[in-house]
Amino acid sequence: MLPLLVLALGEEWLWDRLVNLDYPGLFPGPDLTAWAGFWATPLLSVPQLTHYLLDGILWRTGGEHNPGLRQWILR
Repeated sequence: MLPLLVLALGEEWLWDRLVNLDYPGLFPGPDLTAWAGFWATPLLSVPQLTHYLLDGILWRTGGEHNPGLRQWILR
C-alpha cells in the first residue's frame, strides 16, 4: 500500500512542478516548467490513459465481459 501512495504522490508532485504550479506549499520544489513543461504533459498522461483504458475493460457491464456486474452494482 505504501509504495502505491509514494507513486501517487510522486506523480502529483511531477504534475505540479512540471505543468500546473498550483500548490507550491503542498508540493515544494523548483519551477521546472521552463525546460520540461513541453514533454511533461504527454509523458504524465500515459499512466492516466492506461488507468482509464483498464477501467473501461474491467468495468464493462454489457455482454459476456462481466455477466451479472450491472445487477451486482445496482443491488
